[in-house]
Amino acid sequence: MKLTVAYWITPKGEILEPESYHIGSVIKSPEKFGYTKEKLQKIYDKYDESMSAGLEGRAREEIMTNLLKRGFIRIRRRIRDGYTVQIDRLTPKVEDNLWQWANYELKKAISRYDNVNIYKLKDGKVIKTNLDKIASGSQIKESKSYMDESEINNIRVFTDRTIHEMTDYFEYAENLIDEDTDQEIIDEILEHKYSVMMKHLK
Repeated sequence: MKLTVAYWITPKGEILEPESYHIGSVIKSPEKFGYTKEKLQKIYDKYDESMSAGLEGRAREEIMTNLLKRGFIRIRRRIRDGYTVQIDRLTPKVEDNLWQWANYELKKAISRYDNVNIYKLKDGKVIKTNLDKIASGSQIKESKSYMDESEINNIRVFTDRTIHEMTDYFEYAENLIDEDTDQEIIDEILEHKYSVMMKHLK
C-alpha cells in the first residue's frame, strides 16, 4: 500500500493518477493539461529552472496555480492525515467532480470517514469535511460558523461570473428533468442543489 496517493481531476471530471508528483504528470503529458512541451519549457526558462518533477520551484508554482484557476483539482492522500484537496474556488462543477471522485475513491479507501481538507486558492479558506459526506452528495459547506467584519464587507452577491455559472447550471439541469421526475427532486434542483441533481442521474 502506498503511503501517499495523488490525483488530478480535470475540469471535465476525468480522474488522473500521477505516479508520484503532480507536476510530473503535467511534464509527461502536457496536452492533457492544455500545455505543450514548448510552453512548459518557456515557463521554466523564465525562472532559470530545470524542468524536473522533483523540483518545487517558481515555475511549478505558476503552472499549478494556473491549472487550479482553470478548474483542475489537485488531491493528495496521506495515510495519517487523510486527503488534502486544492481548488481555486467551489463551483457547482467542482463540487460535482469531487462527488464523482469520492465515489471512485470509496472503492479503495482505507476508511470512508477519512478527513478531507479542501483548500481554496481564491480566498485562502479551508473547508473541513470527510470522504463519506462528499460521496453521499451532501453539499460541501464552509466549516467556519462566523465571519469577521472584513469578510462581511467583502460579500458580493450575484457577480457576473456567478450569474454565468448559474445559467450553465440550469441549462444542464433542464436536460435531467422529464415528465417522470418527482416534484421533490425538481424542487431540489431548482434550489441549486447540484449534488442532489447528480445523485439522480440515470
